[in-house]
Amino acid sequence: FTGNTRDVELTGQAFFDVTSDANSPFRVFCSGFRVDVTGTSCDTPDYRDDPAIVTLATGEIKVAGSHFNETLLPHQQATIENEEIKIREVELRYYINWMDEFFRFDGEPLLHVARKLSRWYGHEFIFENEELKKTRFTGSLQKYENISSALELLEMTTHVQFNIQSKTIRVMKKR
Repeated sequence: FTGNTRDVELTGQAFFDVTSDANSPFRVFCSGFRVDVTGTSCDTPDYRDDPAIVTLATGEIKVAGSHFNETLLPHQQATIENEEIKIREVELRYYINWMDEFFRFDGEPLLHVARKLSRWYGHEFIFENEELKKTRFTGSLQKYENISSALELLEMTTHVQFNIQSKTIRVMKKR
């Protein structure tokens, strides 16, 4: 860091555990918004194909964009989409789990589950129809070495099935 601020530009996902320093503020710049961190821990994923989400574990943060400036308290999450912000209370374990050995989902659409698995395993998901993307999933998936094990668990608890061809996974309605 140089100067009077600790600035970070983020693409992807990071968990920040920051010590407060009034003389040197910590700021995270993401696509279309900024997070001012004041001695806290927070998760900040910034992927182009998902809405921006900031989840606060401890402390306090300010989330600012061209049309909003909001303060988050512990266990709150801000979702930023189309220059609008929505804040809600969340169960932290579902949002900071990417650092441990499990993926945890709480009623997430299959599209979001597929994106997380795609980033982790490097596969592309193709959905047979748009309705399948809305299928909700709640549960935990261990980060296996092979994506097949995670897909088998999804098949057991949803009405979808998967067909793997090299690095492409076709998502179809269970027959």
